[in-house]
Amino acid sequence: MGQHIIYKESLDTKKKKTLYAKDFTTFENDSIFLRTFKTVLYGTGRLDAMLARIVPGELELYNAIYRGFYSFSKTDHFYLYDGKESIRLVKRKFKEQMKELLGDDTYIIQKIETEELTYSDLPEIIHNYNLRRKRN
Repeated sequence: MGQHIIYKESLDTKKKKTLYAKDFTTFENDSIFLRTFKTVLYGTGRLDAMLARIVPGELELYNAIYRGFYSFSKTDHFYLYDGKESIRLVKRKFKEQMKELLGDDTYIIQKIETEELTYSDLPEIIHNYNLRRKRN
């Protein structure tokens, strides 16, 4: 049946409910926020999967590195939600995507152009972009 979450009302409750990712856009509990994305699996096609949010804010960054059953590409594992759409961030298109998404922040774009910031720095990039947007 695919990716699922076992849910209990509280730690003391014995009754469990199985929630399937295909039925939800988002899921939140005390320690994690998940959003469903169309992900690309290494060698097997596409899958709707709930990914953990690693950077909250105006732009939300999600990470699709799984160990075990799901075999995501090691190079393209970041996804972004901009409040309207879900965006797969592709390493080979990194600079172009960042110019399009963060084009209003010339400081960050300059650091990306000079390769001081790279695809693997996306958590730092998105976090700092969100902070800089709050100040303006």
